[in-house]
Amino acid sequence: MLKRTLIGIITVVLITMLSFSFIYGQQVQSTQEDRNRLIYGQQMPFSQDDRDRLIRLETKVEALDQRIDDLREEMRDLRTFMPWGFGILFGGMAVLITVVIWD
Repeated sequence: MLKRTLIGIITVVLITMLSFSFIYGQQVQSTQEDRNRLIYGQQMPFSQDDRDRLIRLETKVEALDQRIDDLREEMRDLRTFMPWGFGILFGGMAVLITVVIWD
């Protein structure tokens, strides 16, 4: 029984490792020239496509910063609203308990 469980666990781990290697292993595509530049420390040329990607990345980061700032503002508004909401809730509960005790 223990042997069967151990074999099952090992099988699941191996299948998981293989699936990750297939998923992430095919994303990186480099040429032999790129590998040689990395090995010998040569600089790779900076192309127009790289520049365009960086510009798109910067605009996305700026948009994300704006969204984060908006969310922070909403959280500040929520923090000021919550004490009032809890105050009204507990005040109503206190009035209800007072009425029940009084009656």
